[in-house]
Amino acid sequence: PDSIFVLDDGECYSIDTDLFCRGSNSYSRLGLGSGAPSTVSDWTLVVIDSEYAVIEMDQNIYHTCALLSDGSAWCWGANYYGQVGGSDSGFVDTPKKINHTGVFSSISTGVYTSCGVDSGDVYCWGTDSYKLMTDVGNNTKYTTPQLLPQFSQGNAIDIASTYYFMCITDDLDDAYCRGLYFDQSGPLSWTKLNLTNSNSNDVNLEFLNGEFGYYDVCLNSSAMNLWCVGYGSGTWKNSTGSGVNIVEHNLSNVESFTTSTSDKRICASLTNHSIYCKGSISQIKSGAASSTEFTFFD
Repeated sequence: PDSIFVLDDGECYSIDTDLFCRGSNSYSRLGLGSGAPSTVSDWTLVVIDSEYAVIEMDQNIYHTCALLSDGSAWCWGANYYGQVGGSDSGFVDTPKKINHTGVFSSISTGVYTSCGVDSGDVYCWGTDSYKLMTDVGNNTKYTTPQLLPQFSQGNAIDIASTYYFMCITDDLDDAYCRGLYFDQSGPLSWTKLNLTNSNSNDVNLEFLNGEFGYYDVCLNSSAMNLWCVGYGSGTWKNSTGSGVNIVEHNLSNVESFTTSTSDKRICASLTNHSIYCKGSISQIKSGAASSTEFTFFD
């Protein structure tokens, strides 16, 4: 395979311009067309009407999006909130190209929205819940990508979306979030996250969406630290929604990590090739003592 993609509840791989997937097809999230079973155990071709290869994929509870090598975004699944694009309100059971004239370099799927980064700017489509897209947050549905106002002096590099909020990293090595639980006092405000610790100034942040389902964002850095922010880790600053705390996990030398919504876990691969997981550990390793700390997975 040219690329392997671990989804929320399945996996895919690409060879040249072909994409093959398996796993849960709930809400048509595998994009296999009308009449496809709800669970697919064999690798099955996903037909994307393009001559370009898939280079990135993201999946949330209702839908899936793919980024192709030409910078186009394609989405499929349940379009309840417009997050698949277009006016269809039911299931979009095959990949559909997002109507955008620019070139995306990164994509992300939330519950209410899908988003992409184009030339340092952030575009989103879907429903404006929790002030994700505007300072109104009145559940207006946007069926085509909408430009979000500038968040900093830098240019966006990566983006991650959750149920309640979204976060970005920029080329100045900063991270910003907006949505519920972040400061919404100003128009279209973004909250800068303080990610500096006593050991280093961490740069080259990389987001990964959904430590515990669609409530959390996790990220790591060139210093190989690991942080998570969101509901699943109990990291909200207070019950009134005025900001959040970032939690640095007691895990270092993190080389890569992945998450799963379906069984609410995160697993990390360390530089010594060991694997640690946290979350619903009982679904990973029988008899684990705790689901709140990372446990060695053998």
